[in-house]
Amino acid sequence: MRAKGILGLLICIALVFSLSFAQPASAASADEEEVMKVVTNFNTALNTLDYNLMSSLWWHSPKVSSYEPSTGFPFLYQGWDEIGAYWKANLAPSDVITNVQTLHQPQVTMLTNDVAVTTTYANNVYTDPKTKEQTIDQLRQSLVVQKINGKWLIVFHHCSGLPIK
Repeated sequence: MRAKGILGLLICIALVFSLSFAQPASAASADEEEVMKVVTNFNTALNTLDYNLMSSLWWHSPKVSSYEPSTGFPFLYQGWDEIGAYWKANLAPSDVITNVQTLHQPQVTMLTNDVAVTTTYANNVYTDPKTKEQTIDQLRQSLVVQKINGKWLIVFHHCSGLPIK
């Protein structure tokens, strides 16, 4: 009987010990929601040509990077100075072509308590205001976001076109 009691006590101690390292489900879901808000705001900044919103989503560091293969060369932008200049130029209002991006199947994968990867598919519909002609691009997009000083910020972005069948 004493052996069963000791075994039960050891199991309880092991359970309490393992649970002390587990992140509460509510905290994980709250972080996932905050990360998804970054994805949503990224999309909003693109659709509204809001450079200030886009800028607020990024970590302003030389360590950030972004792959934009659809832009030609250079397609790798490193550091906030280069990335910020890219977004400033590309989010400038234009009377030539308008763009609306819609997201499909956005997902968040928490890698640690302060790092997450997001993936989504996007449709970009470009409309020429003069001819009303529309062009549609299908893209895959990934963001790596990190919680820095209590705020989720983009540290890496990748976007590329889906292969045409």
